[in-house]
This record gives sequence, structure tokens and C-alpha cells, in this order.
Amino acid sequence: MGMTEPILTLGQVVGGIEGFSDGGIIFVPDDTGDVSLSSPVKILDLDSTLAGVPGFRYFLEVELVKDVLQVWSDWRDGQSPTLDESLAAIIYYAANDSYIPIA
Repeated sequence: MGMTEPILTLGQVVGGIEGFSDGGIIFVPDDTGDVSLSSPVKILDLDSTLAGVPGFRYFLEVELVKDVLQVWSDWRDGQSPTLDESLAAIIYYAANDSYIPIA
């Protein structure tokens, strides 16, 4: 698999998450403070990540992102999250290792 080209944005990845392999690992740039929908990302498979990803840091696995979005939906009677709601849930999970609570 290797790196995806061209570099995608986090919004593109989140919006099309079902199209990505569960084995993919999402990386965001080292130099960004807050992650946003416009953040560039790289998606690599595990073998590619063993060598490191210069300039990028681990964010989450594709499989975890899918899981976070499924739980968001399940906890809200099957609603589909908007991109902003998806991003909030994913960032919450990345920071807290738990699902975003229902407001």
C-alpha cells in the first residue's frame, strides 16, 4: 500500500472512511497544533510505518475511526454525523482514548 498520493485532507479521509482499508494508519503533520478537516494526512499500512514517517505523527488507525463513527451513530439512534461532528468525535477519541459523550 505505502503512502497515498496525493496527500489527502483529514476531511476527505473522514468523509470517505469506508473506502479505506482497516489496516491503514492515519498520520498528521508534526508541526500542526490543532487537527482540522483541512489538515493534510498520510495513510500508511503497518509495514510502511515501521520505518517512520518523517514530518508526521501518528493520529489513529482507520479501523478505530470507523469504530468511533459507528459508536457515535449508535449512541444517537442511528443518526449520521456531519463532518464537523465526525471530526469532534475522532479528536476526542484520539485525546481521551474514549468515545465522545452525548451532549
